[in-house]
Amino acid sequence: MISSTITAVIPAYQSAGSQCIVWDNAGQSLARYCTVEQYMNHMARLIGNNNTACRKLFPHMRGTGLKLNDGSVFVALKLSPNAPSLGYIRYDAIAHLRLPDTAAVKGCILRLTNGQEIPLYWTLSTVLKHIQRVQDVFSLAPLSIH
Repeated sequence: MISSTITAVIPAYQSAGSQCIVWDNAGQSLARYCTVEQYMNHMARLIGNNNTACRKLFPHMRGTGLKLNDGSVFVALKLSPNAPSLGYIRYDAIAHLRLPDTAAVKGCILRLTNGQEIPLYWTLSTVLKHIQRVQDVFSLAPLSIH
């Protein structure tokens, strides 16, 4: 899959081992039998990117964001309640953040530009902090998250 068509790379776990689910712009999903980090590193290698150098832009912070050579920027967010829980959302695919409908659900809900919604397992303020760090480091235009 081309990085500019990917909206999310989400960690998933089966009895057979770690895998990730890759969502595209059309809302289609594809299971990959590797971890999220392995998938992101593989995608970066395909387009000649160095994720290690990119991660050094965020000292003392694990998995905040990645910018690939094709211009795609991904924000690392907690997409699973189980460790390892970080997945990646393409920055320009983020449309809306909201609190859940019920107080029993922790975290917040992220809506993508294609209408899909993803539960996040961080508070709204933590998610906004991560998005802000990625905006600042990569000098991105702010999102208009309503």
